[in-house]
Amino acid sequence: MSINIKEELSNNTLTLEMVLDSILDLLKEGTEESASPFHTPVISSVAGNKPSSRIIVLRRFDKRLRRLIFHTDRRSSKVKEINDNPNLAWLFYDSSKRVQLRIDSTAVVLTNGDLFEEQWNSTQLMSKRCYTIREKPGSKVLKPFSGIPDVFLERRPTIEETNNVKINFAVIAARIKSITWLFLKSSGNISAEFLFEEEGIISNWIIP
Repeated sequence: MSINIKEELSNNTLTLEMVLDSILDLLKEGTEESASPFHTPVISSVAGNKPSSRIIVLRRFDKRLRRLIFHTDRRSSKVKEINDNPNLAWLFYDSSKRVQLRIDSTAVVLTNGDLFEEQWNSTQLMSKRCYTIREKPGSKVLKPFSGIPDVFLERRPTIEETNNVKINFAVIAARIKSITWLFLKSSGNISAEFLFEEEGIISNWIIP
C-alpha cells in the first residue's frame, strides 16, 4: 500500500515500518512498470581498485529472499567484476516522489539452474536479440554499430535462433544487505537505514 510520506511526516505518524513497506513497494513497482524511475537503477561493481557504474534494467524483485535481479551478457566486464568481488551497490532515485535509495548487496552470476531458466524463458524474443551479438561488449568497431546482425534489424529472432545464443545470457542475483532511504524535503531531509542481519532487521532513523 502506497503511503504519502510528506503527509505522514506532517502528522508525525511516519514509522520505520511504513518507510520499509514503501521501499519494498517501490522496488516491486520497478519490476512491473517500465515508466517507473526504479525500473532503471544505477549499479556499481568493483573493477580492480575503482568503482564501475552503469544503468541496468531491474527485472525481478524477490521480497522473501530480498533479492534484486537483472540480466546481462555473460561476456560483459560486469560479470568478471562481480565474480572477482561480489559486492554490488545500487542507486535508485524518483524525482517525483523525492526518494533516493542506496542499497548494498552481495551478487552472484548465474549461467544455469532454475532461476536462470525462468529468467531466460520470461525474456521476450526482441530482448533476446541482444544476445545474438557476435562480439563481446566493449569490442572496438570502426563506426557506430550495435553489433546486432543485419538479419535481426528488421525482424525478431525465432526461438530456435535465440536458443543458439543462450550461452551469452547471464542472470545477476543480488541479495540485499542494507538499504539507506532518503526523502528530500525543503525544510530538512529525512533519512533512515535498514540492516538485514541473520537475527532480523535493524532499523534506525539517521541524520542525512
